[in-house]
Amino acid sequence: MSKPNTEFNLGLRDIDLIEDALNLVIARRSSTMSAIAGNNVENTTQVPEIKNLSRAIITQLGVLFIPKLYWRNRRALWQVIKNSRKMTKKWPLEMPVASLDRTLADLRAEYGIKLLTPEQRTPSQTTHFDYSIVSS
Repeated sequence: MSKPNTEFNLGLRDIDLIEDALNLVIARRSSTMSAIAGNNVENTTQVPEIKNLSRAIITQLGVLFIPKLYWRNRRALWQVIKNSRKMTKKWPLEMPVASLDRTLADLRAEYGIKLLTPEQRTPSQTTHFDYSIVSS
Protein backbone atom coordinates (compact mmCIF):
# COMPACT_ATOMS: atom_id res chain seq x y z
CA MET A 1 0.00 0.00 0.00
CA SER A 2 1.39 3.41 -0.91
CA LYS A 3 2.02 6.00 1.75
CA PRO A 4 0.77 9.59 1.45
CA ASN A 5 3.25 12.35 0.76
CA THR A 6 4.02 14.15 4.02
CA GLU A 7 6.71 16.55 2.76
CA PHE A 8 5.77 19.53 0.65
CA ASN A 9 8.23 22.13 -0.58
CA LEU A 10 5.96 25.10 -1.12
CA GLY A 11 6.96 28.72 -1.24
CA LEU A 12 4.87 31.67 -0.10
CA ARG A 13 3.73 32.28 -3.68
CA ASP A 14 2.51 28.67 -3.95
CA ILE A 15 0.61 28.88 -0.67
CA ASP A 16 -0.93 32.22 -1.68
CA LEU A 17 -2.03 30.76 -5.02
CA ILE A 18 -3.61 27.72 -3.31
CA GLU A 19 -5.36 29.94 -0.77
CA ASP A 20 -6.76 32.21 -3.51
CA ALA A 21 -8.04 29.21 -5.46
CA LEU A 22 -9.68 27.70 -2.38
CA ASN A 23 -11.31 31.02 -1.46
CA LEU A 24 -12.67 31.35 -5.01
CA VAL A 25 -14.15 27.84 -4.91
CA ILE A 26 -15.64 28.41 -1.46
CA ALA A 27 -17.18 31.73 -2.51
CA ARG A 28 -18.60 30.24 -5.70
CA ARG A 29 -20.06 27.20 -3.96
CA SER A 30 -21.49 29.16 -1.05
CA SER A 31 -23.24 31.59 -3.38
CA THR A 32 -24.59 28.65 -5.38
CA MET A 33 -25.81 26.83 -2.28
CA SER A 34 -27.40 29.96 -0.82
CA ALA A 35 -29.22 30.53 -4.11
CA ILE A 36 -30.49 26.95 -4.06
CA ALA A 37 -31.43 27.05 -0.36
CA GLY A 38 -33.24 30.36 -0.69
CA ASN A 39 -36.57 30.74 -2.36
CA ASN A 40 -34.91 32.58 -5.24
CA VAL A 41 -34.44 29.39 -7.25
CA GLU A 42 -37.20 26.90 -7.94
CA ASN A 43 -35.03 24.68 -10.12
CA THR A 44 -31.31 23.96 -9.79
CA THR A 45 -30.86 24.38 -13.55
CA GLN A 46 -31.45 28.11 -13.04
CA VAL A 47 -28.15 28.39 -11.14
CA PRO A 48 -25.46 29.28 -13.73
CA GLU A 49 -22.71 27.14 -12.17
CA ILE A 50 -24.85 23.99 -12.17
CA LYS A 51 -26.15 24.74 -15.65
CA ASN A 52 -22.58 25.18 -16.97
CA LEU A 53 -21.43 21.98 -15.29
CA SER A 54 -24.36 20.05 -16.76
CA ARG A 55 -23.60 21.39 -20.24
CA ALA A 56 -19.90 20.58 -19.88
CA ILE A 57 -20.62 17.01 -18.78
CA ILE A 58 -23.02 16.45 -21.68
CA THR A 59 -20.64 18.09 -24.17
CA GLN A 60 -17.58 16.16 -23.07
CA LEU A 61 -19.01 12.84 -21.94
CA GLY A 62 -22.38 12.56 -23.71
CA VAL A 63 -26.00 12.26 -22.66
CA LEU A 64 -25.61 8.66 -21.51
CA PHE A 65 -22.84 9.51 -19.03
CA ILE A 66 -25.00 9.40 -15.87
CA PRO A 67 -26.59 6.01 -16.65
CA LYS A 68 -23.13 4.65 -17.54
CA LEU A 69 -21.73 6.02 -14.28
CA TYR A 70 -24.42 4.26 -12.27
CA TRP A 71 -23.88 1.05 -14.25
CA ARG A 72 -20.11 1.12 -13.72
CA ASN A 73 -20.54 1.61 -9.98
CA ARG A 74 -23.57 -0.62 -9.42
CA ARG A 75 -21.75 -3.03 -7.11
CA ALA A 76 -20.60 -0.23 -4.81
CA LEU A 77 -24.04 1.42 -4.88
CA TRP A 78 -25.81 -1.82 -3.94
CA GLN A 79 -23.25 -2.45 -1.21
CA VAL A 80 -23.90 1.02 0.22
CA ILE A 81 -27.66 0.37 0.16
CA LYS A 82 -27.20 -3.01 1.86
CA ASN A 83 -24.88 -1.50 4.49
CA SER A 84 -27.31 1.33 5.21
CA ARG A 85 -30.14 -1.17 5.76
CA LYS A 86 -27.99 -3.06 8.28
CA MET A 87 -27.41 0.02 10.48
CA THR A 88 -28.46 -0.70 14.05
CA LYS A 89 -29.64 2.82 14.84
CA LYS A 90 -31.15 5.56 12.67
CA TRP A 91 -28.81 8.46 11.93
CA PRO A 92 -30.32 11.73 13.29
CA LEU A 93 -31.26 14.50 10.88
CA GLU A 94 -29.48 17.03 13.09
CA MET A 95 -26.43 15.72 14.87
CA PRO A 96 -26.47 16.25 18.66
CA VAL A 97 -23.68 18.49 19.95
CA ALA A 98 -22.53 15.73 22.32
CA SER A 99 -21.66 13.54 19.31
CA LEU A 100 -19.06 16.03 18.11
CA ASP A 101 -16.73 15.02 20.95
CA ARG A 102 -16.86 11.31 20.08
CA THR A 103 -14.51 9.47 17.76
CA LEU A 104 -15.62 8.14 14.39
CA ALA A 105 -14.98 4.60 15.57
CA ASP A 106 -17.41 5.10 18.47
CA LEU A 107 -20.09 6.56 16.20
CA ARG A 108 -19.65 3.75 13.66
CA ALA A 109 -19.97 1.16 16.42
CA GLU A 110 -23.07 2.80 17.90
CA TYR A 111 -24.91 3.20 14.60
CA GLY A 112 -23.62 0.00 12.99
CA ILE A 113 -21.91 1.80 10.10
CA LYS A 114 -19.73 -0.39 7.92
CA LEU A 115 -17.38 1.24 5.41
CA LEU A 116 -16.69 -0.11 1.95
CA THR A 117 -13.37 -1.88 1.48
CA PRO A 118 -10.92 -0.42 -1.05
CA GLU A 119 -11.84 -3.24 -3.45
CA GLN A 120 -15.54 -2.38 -3.16
CA ARG A 121 -14.83 1.33 -3.75
CA THR A 122 -12.95 0.72 -6.99
CA PRO A 123 -15.20 1.28 -10.03
CA SER A 124 -15.12 -1.18 -12.90
CA GLN A 125 -13.98 1.62 -15.22
CA THR A 126 -12.78 5.09 -14.29
CA THR A 127 -14.15 8.20 -15.97
CA HIS A 128 -11.89 11.17 -16.60
CA PHE A 129 -13.40 14.63 -16.78
CA ASP A 130 -11.60 17.89 -17.49
CA TYR A 131 -12.97 20.48 -15.06
CA SER A 132 -11.10 23.34 -16.70
CA ILE A 133 -13.92 23.84 -19.21
CA VAL A 134 -16.29 24.64 -16.34
CA SER A 135 -14.10 26.95 -14.27
CA SER A 136 -13.92 29.80 -16.76
